Amino acid sequence: KASSFIFNLPVVFDSEGGTETLRLNSGGDQNITFSSSLTLNDPLTVTGVNKLHDLNLNGSLLGAGNLILGAKTQANFGSAYDGSSHTGDIVVAGTGNNNDNLITSNVSDDGTLLASGNKIDVQGAGAKIIVNGANTLKGNIAVGDSDPTLTINKNQSAIGTITMGTGTLNLALAADVTSAAFADNSSADWGTGKVVITGAGDNEVSFGTSAA
Repeated sequence: KASSFIFNLPVVFDSEGGTETLRLNSGGDQNITFSSSLTLNDPLTVTGVNKLHDLNLNGSLLGAGNLILGAKTQANFGSAYDGSSHTGDIVVAGTGNNNDNLITSNVSDDGTLLASGNKIDVQGAGAKIIVNGANTLKGNIAVGDSDPTLTINKNQSAIGTITMGTGTLNLALAADVTSAAFADNSSADWGTGKVVITGAGDNEVSFGTSAA
């Protein structure tokens, strides 16, 4: 409880094809911080015993392994975070019933939370994703059958595509956001899902060359 583990040096997770697990396993106010590079040669699953903790990423994320945010993981991407060279996905796998995830991105304006071609893959119910830096969300979003909330607090110029099964993407825009530009979604699979937009004015959300 109330302890910190800070990596001020490069860290490599490599289990020869297996999945590593990082567990925040005690009471409240724990945090684990990666302030240099974190290389995922294989998938890394992060879970918590409760939601009173923080996983802080404030350096470069490298490698092709997926970062899997499991039950009760609260993840913070700091101002110096750089995901431009990571070729894996960010999997949001908390499953609701207080196991869901809160993901907060404070990546600096024009930095990279999610690189083009990569995706945030939401596999659990009730996830909340908050993007505070301008033009940092450049990849795709897979909703599946889940109902995440994506809150955008600054303009985004190059968000990728959305794919859905039966789920709903709740897209919330802050009052001072004037543009949330997605790629052309005309060939994306939206299944029977939907996008519900709140906080947007006329012509502020666009898909390719079409605006709403």
